[in-house]
Amino acid sequence: MYLPAHFQEKRPAVLADLVGHHPLGLLVTQDAGGTLSADSVPFVLDAAGVVAATEPMTLKDAGVATAKRFLDVPVELVGPPSVSWQTVDGKKLGVGKARARVKAGTRALMAIDASIGARCTVPVSGGVARFNAIGVGQLDVRAHPYADVVVGERALGTTPIKPLPKLPACTYQVKLACEGKRRSETVKIAAGAVTSLRVDME
Repeated sequence: MYLPAHFQEKRPAVLADLVGHHPLGLLVTQDAGGTLSADSVPFVLDAAGVVAATEPMTLKDAGVATAKRFLDVPVELVGPPSVSWQTVDGKKLGVGKARARVKAGTRALMAIDASIGARCTVPVSGGVARFNAIGVGQLDVRAHPYADVVVGERALGTTPIKPLPKLPACTYQVKLACEGKRRSETVKIAAGAVTSLRVDME
C-alpha cells in the first residue's frame, strides 16, 4: 500500500505509545466473490521499536484473493559454527551465532550439526534459541560381534566404546561397520540419560 511521506511515522517513542494504547488493528480483505472478512491482528514492536510489517496480499489457486499476515520478530541464534539453523518448515536462518527474523509465536527452531550428524529441535525463549539448551546425553552402542561406530563425520570408536560418548540431545543416523557389513540406525539421544543401541552385525 502506498503511504505518502507526510503520513509516515518513524519515531520509536511515538510508535510505542500508539501500540501501547491501541494494540489491535483490523485487517479487512475481500475475496473474488465480494465477501468481506475482518480479522483482528495485534501490533508488535521489534527490538528497534519498529512496527512489524505485513506480507502483501497474494492471489492463490483459482484467483481467490487472500491475505496472510505474518508478524516477523527478531530472534538471536546461539550455537557453534558447525550448526545451521532453520525453521521447522525448512526456511534457512543462519549458521552458528546469528540474528534472524521469524514469525511471532515461534516456539522452536531446527538446528542441524553436520559434523556429528545431529538434528535437533531447539526451544525459543525470550527471543533467543540456544543450542546448548537442549542438553547432553550419552550413547551406549553394543554390537555383536563388534562394530566401528560413526555419527556424522565423527568416529566414536569400536564397540564396546568406553567411556560412553557424550552427545547433544538430538536425533542421529548412527553408522556401523563390521567386516564389510554396514548398517545405519536412527537414534534419539535423551538429555541427562544413557541411550542404548543394540545391533547384531552377523
